[in-house]
Amino acid sequence: MSYSPKLLIAVILDGVILGGTLILSGTVAGSALRAQEASPSHPQLAAAFALENAGRPEAAIAAAQSLIDSPSLTPFDRAQALDLEGISYEDLDEPEKAMHALEEAAHLLRPQDNKQLAAVFNNMANVYRAWGHFTIAEYLYERAFQQAKAVAEHGDMARAANNQASLALAEKRNRVARNYLQRSDREARQATDLDDDDRAGMASMHGWLAWNKGHTTEALQQYRQALELWRRKHGGQHESTAWGMLLAGQAEARAGDRDAGLRTMREGFALTAAIEGEKSHRYAVAELAYARLLGRAGNRIQAAVMQQDAQTRLAVFENRSCRDCTISAMALH
Repeated sequence: MSYSPKLLIAVILDGVILGGTLILSGTVAGSALRAQEASPSHPQLAAAFALENAGRPEAAIAAAQSLIDSPSLTPFDRAQALDLEGISYEDLDEPEKAMHALEEAAHLLRPQDNKQLAAVFNNMANVYRAWGHFTIAEYLYERAFQQAKAVAEHGDMARAANNQASLALAEKRNRVARNYLQRSDREARQATDLDDDDRAGMASMHGWLAWNKGHTTEALQQYRQALELWRRKHGGQHESTAWGMLLAGQAEARAGDRDAGLRTMREGFALTAAIEGEKSHRYAVAELAYARLLGRAGNRIQAAVMQQDAQTRLAVFENRSCRDCTISAMALH
């Protein structure tokens, strides 16, 4: 039984971290991938993972916590329950609780538990990435890559390298990013467990590299491919499909078809509002990206109102961020 990786959103706005989202230049960017955990053997644990996969992190945390102290769990099972608790807290933008659970999970695992260690290190890297500790995150992604390499888990290797590329792209280290993407593509060709979420995330990262380099036509092609893969995987009413619309729309506008770009981004923004709600972080980010394009299209009054609203909403998430959280000794090991 396998579990599709959840997507972590990378958005480009002003070079800071807001609520766990990468912000750098006024446009939305590609998505990083969450690793696949080893398939749980405990039936209740498998059901708990299914809750998180279904977008119910609170229920997943409750289920995991009810299992952690159960005498029926082995140390490996308990580590998986803590890993689940960690990624669910990450979903809820509670990084300190996420890291605490992930560290406990790592301590319970044995050196030979390579696949699960790869997942835990990848998930820890995602938390440090959200805090803005890119160097530590990049190191942890490399640890995840090496753990996966030890057992020839090419899919996990591809995901880890893809995530390393996302960090380099956020800092516009395009040559480094290209090397990571070549590494990811090489492993992806040998992988047997990639799904359309994985392929979409990888396509969006190639789109981000093309965007950084000013290759708009290639960026648009990659973002449209990512959107189609997300739509095929999840249908038209899903957060990833909405994000794909935002990616494709901004590229359409830069490619010269501003009207098409506005339509696509408007549709993505409306879908984000319907699925995520106006109090969500994604809503605020989508609103800001759409407002920026509206302003460039000449709708300055509407754009100014939306931009102010989005920035007010984002400030709430900024105040809840964990930029000064303590760095784990395990991350530096």
